[in-house]
This record gives sequence, C-alpha cells and structure tokens, in this order.
Amino acid sequence: LEGKVALITGGASGIGAATAEEFVRHGARVVLADTQVELGERTAARLGPSAAFVACDVVDERQVSDAVDFAVAEHGKLDVVYNNAGVAGSTVPSSIAELDLGEFDRVMAVNLRGAVAGIKHAARVMVPRGSGSVVCTAS
Repeated sequence: LEGKVALITGGASGIGAATAEEFVRHGARVVLADTQVELGERTAARLGPSAAFVACDVVDERQVSDAVDFAVAEHGKLDVVYNNAGVAGSTVPSSIAELDLGEFDRVMAVNLRGAVAGIKHAARVMVPRGSGSVVCTAS
C-alpha cells in the first residue's frame, strides 16, 4: 500500500476507521468519507497527515462523485475505493407482512446503491489510468 491513495466510505468509525488505520500504517494516504462529520474529522486527525476527511452521504451520487474528485485533487490519483458504508434496518420485522418498505428502501439506498455509485465514480478515474482497485463490504 506504500504510496497508494484510498477513499474509504463509512471511514469515520468501525471497520472503515480500522481499515484506514491499517492502510496508513502500511504507507497509504486515505480519504475518509462519511456522514458523521465530527467523528470523521477526529478520526482523520488521529490518523495524522496521511488522512483527510470529506463529508459524504453515499445515497447522493453527487456527493460520491465529489468525494472521488476530492481524493484526486488532493493526491493526484486514486488507487483504491473501499465501499464500506452501510446501515442495518432499525427494526427487524417478525414477518414479511410487517416489513417497513421505507426502511427497506433506506437500507438498499445506502448498502447497494451507495456501493454502485462508488464503483461508477471509481471507474471514472481508474479506467483512464489503467489501474485501481475497488473493494465492497457486505454483511
């Protein structure tokens, strides 16, 4: 990872923050993208000068595009996009008849559509360079 630049969605906490820490430890520069602005800024500060934070809600494609553009503008390239942002539904229905479709739509928008937006905009900058990696987390 030495010299690589990575954008990590959901990077303010949990798996995203732990991944960012490992990337930095191995010589990468990271951009943390998350909706948790204060936590994201603190996490980036804790990781030091190899880390930056950008506010990003992966449901909004424009924000994903802007996060990719920020990483490229800051570092001149983007080598890795880690689509890690995800949410779980706040309620677990006991049957399909009780499923809250609004909650389902929110989970799908973050977990699936957000990852697709990340892949799309990673490809936009990686394909012309002929290199790059995209990693997606699902659970």
